[in-house]
Amino acid sequence: MLSKISLDRISVDDQFGRVFLRVPDGKVIDGYFQTLKLLDSFVLGDVFLKHVTGFYINVSNGLNSVRLSYFTSDSSKTLQEINESVKRTSLEKFREERPQKSLVSQEYGGEELRFRKYLFIYTLIGLDSI
Repeated sequence: MLSKISLDRISVDDQFGRVFLRVPDGKVIDGYFQTLKLLDSFVLGDVFLKHVTGFYINVSNGLNSVRLSYFTSDSSKTLQEINESVKRTSLEKFREERPQKSLVSQEYGGEELRFRKYLFIYTLIGLDSI
């Protein structure tokens, strides 16, 4: 699956959005790889990948939630797909930051395209190892 994903689809012109998800009972997520496991079928699905150009996943809020950050060229379709995909998981969405133009690398050296690709690759490596 991961070999089908191209980094060439990521652009500095893509909008950046985030959605925050948690396990409904407030259970603490046991580290980064458990976070990836919660979302692997969602983010690696053909429909989600059709709407995003890249993404990365972090543990958030004291290990009780997941932050899915993504890049998109079509924010309305991407948001619709995220909402539909979340319904198919055991997670609940509790916060959303709508996609907008943003420099993700601003505090990390300013090489925007390289940094976006790095974040995506880092997450893909983690997903490949679970």
